[in-house]
Amino acid sequence: MTYGSTWMSNNVTLIEDGVAPPARRERNRPSWALAVAGFVVGLGLGVTVVGPPPAETEQPSSLTTPTGEPPVATLGTDPVAPALGDVVPGFLDALVVISDRGGGALDRILWPNRSGLTVTSLTGGKGVLLDPEAQHVAMSTTVPGLDGVILSMGRPSAVEPVASGVTSYAWHDSTPGWLGYTVDSVNTTQLFTSKGEFGSTHVVELEGAGATVVGWGDWGWALQDPVGGVLLLVTPEGEFRDSEVGVGLDTSSDGWVFMAEGEELKLVSAGGGVRRIAPSAEVGPIRAARLSPDGQMVAISGSDGLVVLDVESGSVHELSGMDTDVIAWSSESRFLITGTGAGVVIFEIGADTVQAMLREHPVVQVGVVTLGS
Repeated sequence: MTYGSTWMSNNVTLIEDGVAPPARRERNRPSWALAVAGFVVGLGLGVTVVGPPPAETEQPSSLTTPTGEPPVATLGTDPVAPALGDVVPGFLDALVVISDRGGGALDRILWPNRSGLTVTSLTGGKGVLLDPEAQHVAMSTTVPGLDGVILSMGRPSAVEPVASGVTSYAWHDSTPGWLGYTVDSVNTTQLFTSKGEFGSTHVVELEGAGATVVGWGDWGWALQDPVGGVLLLVTPEGEFRDSEVGVGLDTSSDGWVFMAEGEELKLVSAGGGVRRIAPSAEVGPIRAARLSPDGQMVAISGSDGLVVLDVESGSVHELSGMDTDVIAWSSESRFLITGTGAGVVIFEIGADTVQAMLREHPVVQVGVVTLGS
């Protein structure tokens, strides 16, 4: 893919912790295909919902802590559930779980640290993403004969269609309810935003189809170019800034992108610079990764299991051999939350304690609502 002109990947070494975003320049995008979107979403049961790959539906038959001890807490479907803080001492946030009940039906489970579970139904299917505050959802619907998908977003009680022909999407990494997405045209990729008003703003047109959104924020955009395995770094207005060979896995609100280039791991700054990470142990092919809110760790799920990597020292802490691509951190980076088809597992980092719970709920997304500090 080119970006207005021919370019080659740059090897940069200067480390910089991000860049202040320039003023935004936006163009209004004509509405299109939303009448079809509304009709299809209204049908509900007549369509299949897809999106980012769902979580695995099976969990290993046994789960142990790094010291070999079994999980220390369990919770079934008892409607009189204890407070989350009673089950996981020190957990300060409210836990949000999106569970697949089967047949295209979803449950949103809210579990505060001072009261029991609240379970509500979501209209949609498996292709669902939670925003950083776990207050909004995005989901996609396929339509026979339509390239791409119909994208819908909103709070769980009011999800509405936004655009059709969508090929990828991601939430803004710090502003709740802001969604970025791509639409492929003939030999181009169109980049759009929807900032909670159920309308769209065109950002830029990139030459070459197939680019997907890895992440975005006030620092700009990280877009994966499928040709040659190159990550594009783009300013908030959509101007090309830099490129880096490898696969983007996650982004942080201060403009760092966690990437893998073969066996090499690295953090790339949107402000310019690369920090290469040498893990103290192999982590295997990576399926998913999530940077911690404090920027000190990254949780990595790969073929060899689940590990936490210290980004400064490269030390690796093996948590489990479980197979999952559903990962989230608590707001203070103390707990790592994972989901599988057999429920939720919470690891306390550095304490070697494990809590396994909600075993009757196949999990497709997890997140936290920050309640205190």
